[in-house]
Amino acid sequence: GQDAWNRLNPSTKAALTSLAYNYGSIGNLEALKKAVISGDKNAIANAITRYVTKSRKYFLLKKPTQLLIHGQ
Repeated sequence: GQDAWNRLNPSTKAALTSLAYNYGSIGNLEALKKAVISGDKNAIANAITRYVTKSRKYFLLKKPTQLLIHGQ
């Protein structure tokens, strides 16, 4: 929900926004939703990586995922 989103840092929000833009929605990605609610940055990065590596969209999300993981 909104509280979980508000607790995220800007890099994490950028990665999730990129994912949602490229996929059209992230509402049906249950593992990602659980990770976001937990606020665990590593769990969020792992969930994003799991979804994008199954897709040809990986190259579009590689940089935002690196930002999320490394904060650079």
